[in-house]
Amino acid sequence: MQALKVVPAAFYTNPAIQKILVDDPCCILGKTVDQVSENQERYLSAHAITLVTQGTLRVETEEGLVQRIPAGNLVLLPKGLYFVSDVLPAKGSFKATVFFFDDALIDQFLGATLQAHSPGTTTALFTLTTSEMVATYVENLHRLYNHSSASRSPLTRPKLLELFYLLLEAPQGQEMRHRLCQLSTRHRRPVRELMEAQYNKPLSIADYAYLSGRSISTFQRDFKRHFGLSPKQWLIQKRMAKARELALQSQLSIPEMAASVGYGNTSHFIQAFRKQFGNSPLQFRLQHGSAPLSGGVF
Repeated sequence: MQALKVVPAAFYTNPAIQKILVDDPCCILGKTVDQVSENQERYLSAHAITLVTQGTLRVETEEGLVQRIPAGNLVLLPKGLYFVSDVLPAKGSFKATVFFFDDALIDQFLGATLQAHSPGTTTALFTLTTSEMVATYVENLHRLYNHSSASRSPLTRPKLLELFYLLLEAPQGQEMRHRLCQLSTRHRRPVRELMEAQYNKPLSIADYAYLSGRSISTFQRDFKRHFGLSPKQWLIQKRMAKARELALQSQLSIPEMAASVGYGNTSHFIQAFRKQFGNSPLQFRLQHGSAPLSGGVF
């Protein structure tokens, strides 16, 4: 299984992903996959609507809920952690268009439709059959705006709002609007339980706060009460303790080790390891009589 990737940021540097319209964190991307990809762990740093046009999308939530979205359907994925599988059809490629958007765009849409935020949350993923209007809208997006660039476009947010209005016209349109209302409300999770399970993910403090169902300030306050340290201090200690264990007891390469303890940048990992233990991971392993790491990276 591949290491967790944070999207849409990871998609911007992927040449296989079509950058149709981008105004980070909002964007519209085209995805075509020619090989089966199973259980890819993803962190969505923005909410997403995925429209499957060929093949089947399998999504598993952090809570273990599994849903399959066949071609001709779309799914609303709130910001968060998922395991994603792209299932190819018998002949051909998996194809989908993904729409990423933030809370500000939701507020703009709800304000224009005079809809207040709804209390409570719903755990089940929301799916919807694609209408002819939405299919035509997507075809036009690919035809007119596919520039294959991650440069900012002022058309991104207006085109995302257009999608919201088209979905509002569907038979389940009111349910879609209700789900959009709920995206700003998350159930609070125990901080210790969350961090022990997810410390090895390359996430920011803001991401951990979101996953815990708290504002950043409340998360930092609750964290200090539980651990006696700031989130940053605790993460470094926790990740370095695991890295030390891996250096002594595994044959992982340094990039693999970095990814295993939540570092997306190998150089940053080596710097943190050296600061903590006085040597690079390779030097540390040699000093303690273990076999050298594969990859030969100091």
